[in-house]
Amino acid sequence: YLGEKASEDYPAGTIMEQDPAAGTKVAKNSTITYYKSSGPSTIAVPAVTNQTLTDAQKALTDAGFTNITVTKASSADVAVGNVISVSPDVGSKVDAATQITLTVSTGSPTAEKVTVGSYTGLSEAVAKAACEQIGLIVTTNTGSSDVVGEGEVMQQSLEKGTQVSAGTEITLTINTPGASNSS
Repeated sequence: YLGEKASEDYPAGTIMEQDPAAGTKVAKNSTITYYKSSGPSTIAVPAVTNQTLTDAQKALTDAGFTNITVTKASSADVAVGNVISVSPDVGSKVDAATQITLTVSTGSPTAEKVTVGSYTGLSEAVAKAACEQIGLIVTTNTGSSDVVGEGEVMQQSLEKGTQVSAGTEITLTINTPGASNSS
């Protein structure tokens, strides 16, 4: 085994090149060297417009992208927290390390005010859904706490009762045993 090479023709994990070539007669116990395909060297940017930021980021990482950035812009047409556009464009074939920029809607330029709730102690999924329902853009990080259960929100970046514009970002810190920061 000599390693892996990128290939548009051979799926990842399959043998794409060998020596001696297929069909060559060799003596018993001869050494055959080969390369496995690591898959295509470029990946098509998936269709993520109008998806929530969380879903779009998951689709991009599942496709193999590793360098995802987020910008925000107002949009009267795209729901708060959903992707307005992606750069490079959907369908573009680019290297996995290419910077992918998601532009996320902060809502209409005349966005309504929303009241931040208390999300501490809620599961990550329930808290995210509650925040997205009132128009907040959710990001998460991890921490460690013995005050709330594993997978629950232990901290939030916006205080309960605060009035903010729809489209404002809130960071939820999820209790993950072994995480470095603590509360």
